[in-house]
Formats: sequence, C-alpha cells, structure tokens
Amino acid sequence: MARLGWTMEQRAGVRTFSRLTTLFAVLCLIIGIVTLMMGNAAGWVMIGLPVLVWAGMLLFLRNTQRSQP
Repeated sequence: MARLGWTMEQRAGVRTFSRLTTLFAVLCLIIGIVTLMMGNAAGWVMIGLPVLVWAGMLLFLRNTQRSQP
C-alpha cells in the first residue's frame, strides 16, 4: 500500500510551527549573544535553548510523519 502524503492542513501547521520556532530561535540567539557581550555567562543558556527547541521540533515532525498511514 502506498503511503499517503500529509494533508494541506497538516502542511500548513508544519509551516506555522517551523516559522514560530525559527523566530524564537533567532530571538534567543540575539539575546544570548548580547548577554554574553555584556559579560553575563547566562547567555550560554539563551544560545542553547534554541538548539533544544529545534531538536524537539525535528523529533516531533519525524514522529508525526512516521505515524501517517
């Protein structure tokens, strides 16, 4: 049996989720870099946070795509 693709609604949801996580990642990176330049070591947390969010998004999308019939 051939695998069906994602519906239009699912693809739109993925695009929206990807855009939101990209925006969040860029904001966290900017804030982290500025915080590090000011001499605060907490900037590393703000740089590491987008990595965790992107990894979560990737795992979510792969798991969702595998569960499709």
